[in-house]
Amino acid sequence: MSSIKAFKESKARPDSFLENHLKDVKISIEHYLTDYDKELVRLVGLAGVCHDIGKNHIKWQDYIDNESKTKGPNHSDFGAFVFSYLGFHLLNQQNLWEEYQVQWLWLIRDIADHHSKLKNLTNDNWIISYDMR
Repeated sequence: MSSIKAFKESKARPDSFLENHLKDVKISIEHYLTDYDKELVRLVGLAGVCHDIGKNHIKWQDYIDNESKTKGPNHSDFGAFVFSYLGFHLLNQQNLWEEYQVQWLWLIRDIADHHSKLKNLTNDNWIISYDMR
């Protein structure tokens, strides 16, 4: 059995499809960031698309379709992983890695924590110590 469900059939919530939810989040985020530079808006929009992508997993879909289940499996970590990969390559291909690596890291943390207390990254100095390319 596959561990993913057809994307068009996947639900974000019992009454809404995942595809629509991810598009709506992207559009909403980008709407509120109109005063920011387009590269950052694009990166944050990508984070919006990725944040719940783990809900496509068959175990999460089984949870959302089963009213007797009270807690679904973690989907946030997978969304953070997908965003970290895609966001890194987006920035790297556009030669924007140096400029936006801190925001990239913040967004990874926010996606991973988006159903819990958001953690604060107060020390960005470690980024300088490692070449992540």
